[in-house]
Amino acid sequence: MPYAAEKTRFARQGQQTAQTPAVFLMSYFRNLVPNVDCKEVVFVNQLRHCHGGIPMKKRTKKYINIILVICMIVILIPLGTSSLITLSSGAVFMVSAGNNHTLMIRNDGTLWAWGGNANGRLGNGNTNNSAVMITPNGPAGPWIWVSAGGHHSLAVLNDGTLWSWGYNGQNQLGRSGDNTVPMQVGSDTNWIAVAAGSVHSLALKSDGSLWSWGYNGQGQLGRSGDNTVPMQVGTDYNWESVAGGGFWSGYAPGYDGGHTLAIKQDGSLWAWGFNASGQLGQQNSTSNLSVPTQVGTYNDWVSVSAGCYHSAGIRGTRNGATISDHSGSLWTWGGNGQYQLGNGNTSNSTVPVQIGAGSNWIDVSGAQTHTMAVTADGHLYGWGTDTEGWCGLGATNSNVTYTTPQQVNNDTNWIKVSAGWYHSAAVKADGSLWMMGSNGVLQIGNGDTNTGDYVNVPSVILRTIAIYAQPEDAMIAAGQSAAETISVDARETLGASVVYQWYQATDVNRTNPIAISGAIGATFTIPTNLTEGTYFYYVVISDPSGVAASITSNVATVMVWQAVIEITQTLEAPANENESFVFQIESDGGNIFYATILIGAGNTTASQGVSINDLGTYTVTAMENNWRYQLIASSEAVVTVNISNSDTTSPVEVTFISENTNSTALSGKDRIVNTMITGLSSPTP
Repeated sequence: MPYAAEKTRFARQGQQTAQTPAVFLMSYFRNLVPNVDCKEVVFVNQLRHCHGGIPMKKRTKKYINIILVICMIVILIPLGTSSLITLSSGAVFMVSAGNNHTLMIRNDGTLWAWGGNANGRLGNGNTNNSAVMITPNGPAGPWIWVSAGGHHSLAVLNDGTLWSWGYNGQNQLGRSGDNTVPMQVGSDTNWIAVAAGSVHSLALKSDGSLWSWGYNGQGQLGRSGDNTVPMQVGTDYNWESVAGGGFWSGYAPGYDGGHTLAIKQDGSLWAWGFNASGQLGQQNSTSNLSVPTQVGTYNDWVSVSAGCYHSAGIRGTRNGATISDHSGSLWTWGGNGQYQLGNGNTSNSTVPVQIGAGSNWIDVSGAQTHTMAVTADGHLYGWGTDTEGWCGLGATNSNVTYTTPQQVNNDTNWIKVSAGWYHSAAVKADGSLWMMGSNGVLQIGNGDTNTGDYVNVPSVILRTIAIYAQPEDAMIAAGQSAAETISVDARETLGASVVYQWYQATDVNRTNPIAISGAIGATFTIPTNLTEGTYFYYVVISDPSGVAASITSNVATVMVWQAVIEITQTLEAPANENESFVFQIESDGGNIFYATILIGAGNTTASQGVSINDLGTYTVTAMENNWRYQLIASSEAVVTVNISNSDTTSPVEVTFISENTNSTALSGKDRIVNTMITGLSSPTP
């Protein structure tokens, strides 16, 4: 799907960089998903683009769609800037629902697993099922890709190494050794993505080559030869995405089926493997295929998902800047005994058929007998079998089916979905994870150890705190009397209360942070006693219950500046001690934040003064000759100062001096740059 795509592109171009997962998706998500930001302070801010890696052998596409599925599809979270949603390090980066276990990567690169653990597919060194998220043994990460298969698991570290664990009866681990913990497959360091099928495995390298291993009874490897280790499929180097599907019949060899779907960089779709239900999309044919064969002639496929007996994909625009640019029409084909195609009947189809007339689908995931999908407007849909809520549509343990896509609740912030055999996982824009379906082997992961339970509507199991509006930079005047504030809009998934703590640092990198006493709300009041200079503030938002990971805001830069206009007026005798002088402050439309007129004899400041907080006319009365008038004004506007003498018969000499006391730091901003003196008679010769 589109999100997975860009990660592959960046992985190909910079997969050697030692960075956290969001590296590979940063720029893509920032453009693709408006209102979603990946810029959590821990790592995402550092990785707008990957660099220094391996260029693609063929043309470099902007959007590469790697979709890895076994009756599932990978979920990638968008991650970005102050006007977008900012996700925490604890938010979901990727999730994959397999047969009856689930794998997840968080934004901090850590790997998590829960559910069924037969043959060690959770990777924690034993075979005990887990009702809660656990971390597999082995490398701490950061992990960049994960895929849950029938009874095995695959993952890629950010150093480009490939790892596997779980059932290995059909060589789907691609290695020998302990199967209950992650172990490296071979020694190559240019892997970027994996797809775990039911009993076969697939992977992509950064050079665009496609590799396969495991069970090959129906040609699902797309090649002949050794199936115990990864071997290249054909000689092409222009693959951009792959999906592995199939069904699981137990541990008896020869009864397992699987098929593979893949998209090339030109947008063409290819298929091979088991085809009894027409899942390879070859018109009027149900014959198996042992080599990649093109599906139709379209070259606008952007994503694809391989279910157990059926397939699904999205066709649409393959280039663009927003999520809508990558939405498209939804197509399904293959087995349809439980309405999993969503076209209103139970007839199989050997060719892709469009589902509805909509063109705003952004994600689709096919499972055993149900299918899930997401639209660009944030709606989640399910169809096919909803027994025990596999689709999240509220069914009980009876066999309930839906013939066409049905909207799941009324929420409008869904972004990704992954369908497992009897359960589904979905992610919202705030990075929270929601599960639905059967809990027969604890695959819901909500801590419930009763295997007879189920969750028939989406239920959150990973809550987050996300920032919806970052603190904005501010510019104020030194000595400003009116208080200015900066604020943050942060929300917990379920609306629970959060705790705010503001800090001041010495630079934008949060160096030498000092907690500000009493600054514990969403809004921070900037002190009014700041001297001229630059100040840096940020806030840490945390969950007092400890359920959701804390998140740190961007740094707000507060610039305090002072521009001085000094005006010296000398009144010729005779002078009236109580003579009035008018200072008229005008502007070209900008704002004057603060101004003061100081009056003193010579260079001495007197106690008399006039505070100016807006444009207008202000009068000052002199008390003797040779008084010094100083106007201190802070403004982003072009300001005009008009001075007139109430005694127009008296000649007046005016000397004008303009000074910006911090011109270097304030370069590039409008300041008091223009003055005019009007209404004054010429000085006496």
